[in-house]
Amino acid sequence: MDIFAFLDGASPWGWAALAVGLAAVEMLIGSFFLLWPALAAALTAMALIYAPDLSGAAQIGLFSGAAALLTLGGRWAARRLGAARSGRPELNRREARLTGRVAVAVEPFEEGEGAVEIDGVRWRARAAPDARIDKGARLRVRRAEGMTLIVAPVNH
Repeated sequence: MDIFAFLDGASPWGWAALAVGLAAVEMLIGSFFLLWPALAAALTAMALIYAPDLSGAAQIGLFSGAAALLTLGGRWAARRLGAARSGRPELNRREARLTGRVAVAVEPFEEGEGAVEIDGVRWRARAAPDARIDKGARLRVRRAEGMTLIVAPVNH
């Protein structure tokens, strides 16, 4: 039983309508996610123009394959070109923005765990377990692991 038999002999206008509908929703929400399925639907419509006897299963296969490839390719291109063109590759990467900054301990560290403050924002922090860190100590952020900053004492 072919569950996509209802698409056998379908008009390319159905796929074109789906492409326009997805593109319209994309324009409303601005996520850039529906752009790729919209383009895949447009490609499927064009394929039906050139091969009107394409089976329903082939249409669905073409649409889903094109949507997957376009989505992966689009995400790759956006990541690769977006950060390079922005001039701010650390944008939306908190650890990149905080790495190298100086923080102030807001409490004494116990067993390497404590809290620091940067620009008035309190962060959980971790240092070497044997490091003695008192309240008010200046610490340099080495990296971030999730929402925890890895810090080390600032050498004067």
